[in-house]
Amino acid sequence: MPAVVHPGITVARFLDTYREKLKLELLTGEPGLPRLIKEGSINRPSLALTGFFRYFAHKRIQVFGAAEMTYFKTLPAARQAEIMGAMADRHIPCLVLTRNYHPRPPCSRSPPRATSRSCARP
Repeated sequence: MPAVVHPGITVARFLDTYREKLKLELLTGEPGLPRLIKEGSINRPSLALTGFFRYFAHKRIQVFGAAEMTYFKTLPAARQAEIMGAMADRHIPCLVLTRNYHPRPPCSRSPPRATSRSCARP
């Protein structure tokens, strides 16, 4: 019997399933909720924040923790927007901010190419 291939889950399903357990809050609205999370592991995109995307795990939930947010805040606003745009261009399913961090303007004011991105934080 052939193995059943599961293409992943939607961001909406992830949010519904883990909203209470992880204390998730949707920050950017509903346009990105149909996006598909194709890999079960998360990605901490530290190298991507420097502009290195060669091995970027774009099929995973992207998690910004203390290290990512601390570094991201050191970048000029234009560079932050450029990096967020580059992540969005790779069709990430969603971005999760940890430790009660609030989104920087590039996440909260998504450029047109990134309108399907969802941003949540616990």
